[in-house]
Amino acid sequence: MCRKNLSTGGSYRSSVHFSYLDTNPPDVKGAALFVQDVNRYNIAYRNGFFKIGLHGGWFVRGYRKKDKSLSRNGSVTFADFPLMGFSRRYWGEAVPALDNVLTHPRPDDPFWRSHEPGSGVDYLDAINKSTMPILLRTYNRRLRPRRQYCGMG
Repeated sequence: MCRKNLSTGGSYRSSVHFSYLDTNPPDVKGAALFVQDVNRYNIAYRNGFFKIGLHGGWFVRGYRKKDKSLSRNGSVTFADFPLMGFSRRYWGEAVPALDNVLTHPRPDDPFWRSHEPGSGVDYLDAINKSTMPILLRTYNRRLRPRRQYCGMG
């Protein structure tokens, strides 16, 4: 009897999987991912405004959260402008994955098609380039997966 669990999770886990799907790793037989925008600009911005609560708050909570040696200045918020220097003011160091996103607020900026940290260029065509079966699903709290699934293949 198979006891492997199907990977499930929210939009972050889908983004992680989008980052490698186009490489078609031989040990991954398929994916069941929550519907998530593959354009990093749309994840970080809405109508040209940085999503402070969604993307900003998520990044602050997750960035090196287990690193107790990293200083954090809790008095610094995303309401302190300019946002460009946020990571240095908050953590005392540059964080290119966030800094690059903050300095490119236009969707037509070449950054979003570059390979710079934070651009998410690997996500864009990951589903189209992947050869494995991919199930895209929406999240419904009442229909949480409760069973264990066997791997495909």
